[in-house]
Formats: sequence, C-alpha cells, structure tokens
Amino acid sequence: MTIASYVAHIDQQKTCQVQAELDRHPSVSCFPSAEHNLFVIVTDTVDRHQDKDVRGYLESVDGIQCLSLAFAWNEEEHHDSTP
Repeated sequence: MTIASYVAHIDQQKTCQVQAELDRHPSVSCFPSAEHNLFVIVTDTVDRHQDKDVRGYLESVDGIQCLSLAFAWNEEEHHDSTP
C-alpha cells in the first residue's frame, strides 16, 4: 500500500470541475482550502504501479496548474520483517 499527499494549485475558473473529477476517482480524496485555490489531495493505492497510474491521472486533470508531492509512504519499503 502506498499513501501519498499532494498540494495542488487550482485554476480559479475550474475549481468545481476539478473537485468533481477528483471525487469520482476511487483512490483519491480531495480537501479544498477555504478559498478553493489550493487542494490537498490524498491518494491510497495498493502498489507502486497503481501509485504511478494515479499520479499520471492527477497530472492530466485539466485545471490543476501545479502539483507538488508533500508526503509519500510505501508499506513495502517500511515493512517490519522482525518476528
């Protein structure tokens, strides 16, 4: 499982469309700022391949002007193998 959070700057004219688009994706949660010009986007994916696909999807959404990765955690990399 990979969990990532992004800060996205949104085109002021497209905030409603961007939020509606992101709300339709099952691996994406969207939290707009009070002014709706910035969104915190949290993704929850099952593996690196899906994470890469979701990141590509976010980069392709019309209305997201700038997307910055703020945090990422990958269970495979942090798996505790001690008994």
